Amino acid sequence: MQFLAAKGATIIAIDPHGDLALDLKGTVPQAQVYDPVLAPFVLNPMDLGSYSTSAERQALVQRRVGELVDMMKDLFGVEQSRAPRLLWIFRGLLYYLYSITDTPTFLDLYFLLSDLLTDPSKIKRLMQGSDEVIRKSAEAMAELEPAAFTAVMNRISNFVMPAHSYTSRTFCARKTTIDFLSLLEPNKITAFRIPRNELPDDFRKILTSTIVLNVFYAVEKRKKIYDELNRPITPVHLVIDEFQNIADLETLDIILSEARKYGLFLITANQHLTQIPENLLKSMEGNSKLIISFRVGPDDAHELARATGNTRLETLLTTLPNYTAVVKKMDKVYYFRAPKAKYPTEPVKIEPTGPIPEEDRTPIYLSRVEAPPMSPAQWAVLSFVFLNGPQVGYSVLRQEMFKKYAWDHP
Repeated sequence: MQFLAAKGATIIAIDPHGDLALDLKGTVPQAQVYDPVLAPFVLNPMDLGSYSTSAERQALVQRRVGELVDMMKDLFGVEQSRAPRLLWIFRGLLYYLYSITDTPTFLDLYFLLSDLLTDPSKIKRLMQGSDEVIRKSAEAMAELEPAAFTAVMNRISNFVMPAHSYTSRTFCARKTTIDFLSLLEPNKITAFRIPRNELPDDFRKILTSTIVLNVFYAVEKRKKIYDELNRPITPVHLVIDEFQNIADLETLDIILSEARKYGLFLITANQHLTQIPENLLKSMEGNSKLIISFRVGPDDAHELARATGNTRLETLLTTLPNYTAVVKKMDKVYYFRAPKAKYPTEPVKIEPTGPIPEEDRTPIYLSRVEAPPMSPAQWAVLSFVFLNGPQVGYSVLRQEMFKKYAWDHP
């Protein structure tokens, strides 16, 4: 990684174990490490990001909804016959939330589902002014039995409870605090540490997918900016360990086929080829300039030997010595003896990247509730009645009443 950065490249590593990020920080002190536990940050998977026109926003919404549905598919944990209905519910609610704000969160989604369970008529009233398709979806959802929402709520609840947890703090603040475009600067090294023993698996999977997508959005945006400036792009190397965590992400096919023109190069690692869907594996083989294989089992050896174009390597791949790999680069195949890595001798400390973020626990869709306009004098009366004293300021009262009753002053 140091060699790549010295050549002007950018390195972004996703570390699902935690050791790589610490070793990287210990050997390359200037490396920036993001960690939901040690160096908290906000990465709202539902944050639309920036756009210039309403048409661009509409395209972003469609893209983001599709990717969110994609990410959640295998997390619902229900039989296949019920999955389409759950995904339809999920998609409909997402479009409704995006009709209100650019930065909905999983907490908005959770509260919306809760209201659908407890007071379906309220949601129908809320959506009266929405797009006709959204409104029809709301009316249909309001007629579903409560059990229809259980699987979605169970999964979403893992991201929002308990309040102020690592997961809630990362996903439920509205604005993402990482400027992914700035991570692409030449010679910059960034690691996302997502330790398995400290964070839930479904959170780690959604977080990893969101990082990959945001990096891809950033390289797309960078190319557009640089083309206008007639400026050459520098390579960005995205290193993804435990690649199978995001293997179901459909956008990967697009990334694999188009990444090169954006200057993005994927370096993926995983232990078994059976962890990768067959269609994605074919796409990886077809688009990879470099394949490195250490000692593997018989099934993987057969597939990798075929991918290198030399089936005689099949037996060899199962008997390679430690630290030895077979490398296919372009049309050449050769052996490679990997040097033992040098690890830092002193304990590595991860510094926070900024203040600990606060999640927004006010449901955004409540801003659609119709309420009578109120004057400051009326607010003062309510202050005395509900907050036990007229000394409470107007702005404080307005915030409290919005949270409790969704009343707002126009």
